[in-house]
Amino acid sequence: DTRPISVLPALSKPLEFIMNKQIIFHLTSNKLLSPFQSGFRSGHSCTTLLADLIDSIHRGFDRGLTTCLALLDFCNAFGSVNHQLLLLKMKHFFGFDSASIKLLNSYLT
Repeated sequence: DTRPISVLPALSKPLEFIMNKQIIFHLTSNKLLSPFQSGFRSGHSCTTLLADLIDSIHRGFDRGLTTCLALLDFCNAFGSVNHQLLLLKMKHFFGFDSASIKLLNSYLT
């Protein structure tokens, strides 16, 4: 049983790194990520997210508000993403240009 990442050609790893940096830059500079999104983000962690959550609950409690919390854990979230739907959303909702979408489509297929 081999993991797909271990069989990638040597040149694809730097390309993946560059594409990741460009995507994160685009999402960050255009403020397209929720401030509550902590997963896979530099400078964010479960600890800081938990501290923010506890602070928010305390503020609500002090103001007499009820707090509801829903936690979701998606099994195999990355492996079950529809690539065409992802690319469509990246183009229409997140402003990625056609050249970027074409490159990502080529990479994903």
